[in-house]
Amino acid sequence: MLTYRWSAADGTLTTPSQRQTTWITGAGQSRFAASVTVNDGRGATTTASVNIGAFFPTASMGPPEIDFPQFPWPPPAWTAHFPLPAALVSAGNERLGDVEQRWQKTLRAAGIEDSRIFAVGSDGFAIMTRFENIADDGAPLPGAQRWNALLAKGRTGFLDLIKAVFVPQKSRIRFLVLLATPRPVTSAAALDEPALSALKATGAIALPPSLAAVEIQATNPIPGYVLVYEYFSPAEDQIPALVKDGAITARRHILAAGLWDDNAIGR
Repeated sequence: MLTYRWSAADGTLTTPSQRQTTWITGAGQSRFAASVTVNDGRGATTTASVNIGAFFPTASMGPPEIDFPQFPWPPPAWTAHFPLPAALVSAGNERLGDVEQRWQKTLRAAGIEDSRIFAVGSDGFAIMTRFENIADDGAPLPGAQRWNALLAKGRTGFLDLIKAVFVPQKSRIRFLVLLATPRPVTSAAALDEPALSALKATGAIALPPSLAAVEIQATNPIPGYVLVYEYFSPAEDQIPALVKDGAITARRHILAAGLWDDNAIGR
């Protein structure tokens, strides 16, 4: 018969002689070591240990992070960014959900569907648009070419499909991130296009009620930004890479995508 003996450097083990036990930690923010020794009753024993991180939020730390897909923070390195005028972010005393719905309506009016939503901590959010094919001046390619990589290259046959899967095509791709957060916005290391595609797949289609209900005060408006991610492959044998300090400005990207006009974003 197996017997168990749990021990911990701090805190309380409720049932230390059982196969499973509840551990109540001590106070503070730290890492704790817990171990269990198992005896088979015939002289053989084995011991296993684990280090457990414990974090205890205080009132000064603000509310805990919500259980919802989080946008990487700091954001991955971008091609360009644009601080939005306050009028395009918050209309006064309202909620984050109002901002999200207004931005989603703006995206749909520009023909941009299938966006994904992420939380930014517990008091902000990010909307990540789908990838679109664009021309050298930032304008979306016409019609179905805007979204379909094969049509954008004039390729529609079975062999073209196989080639598109195994051989990267010459292309210029863009997606946008609409960001509402009180946090300082700085960039982290760049992610390649496949990694960002994987990120988008983890996003949600709507804010959770707890985040949508976060209140915005007119006296303390939440800042908003557009982060532009432009990827370019100059040859068919190269994977698209992030364009840094490109010729197309953030303003031009916003106008070309059809989100807002000159009057809305300011000249």
